[in-house]
Amino acid sequence: MATISEILTHKWPGSQWNLEGGTYAGLVWMGATAKPLEAEIMAFSVEVDGILVQIAAQERWRDLLANADGVLQAFEILSDAIADLQAKARVTSALTQSNINKISGLVTKLAQIRAG
Repeated sequence: MATISEILTHKWPGSQWNLEGGTYAGLVWMGATAKPLEAEIMAFSVEVDGILVQIAAQERWRDLLANADGVLQAFEILSDAIADLQAKARVTSALTQSNINKISGLVTKLAQIRAG
């Protein structure tokens, strides 16, 4: 459940307030408008929960994209190493061409993600 602070930040942007103890009783409203009622604030809890979930998902996606180069490089190295091992050892049981193709497909998808 969204906190009073999170709700005020998202639903009353630009308002000036101070919150002590995280409860409505500790809310000091300094905004030009009237202090919202506790029930009015809490009525936005579910909506702000959704906003916070979206923000967290966007941050995870941004982190994934920031790390995509490293992941892509790791998959490229792995794919090359498997192909090299298979060629040198002539291994066909555990590392089939199908498995190598799947890894190559992952490398291609990561390259597409990196390209944006």
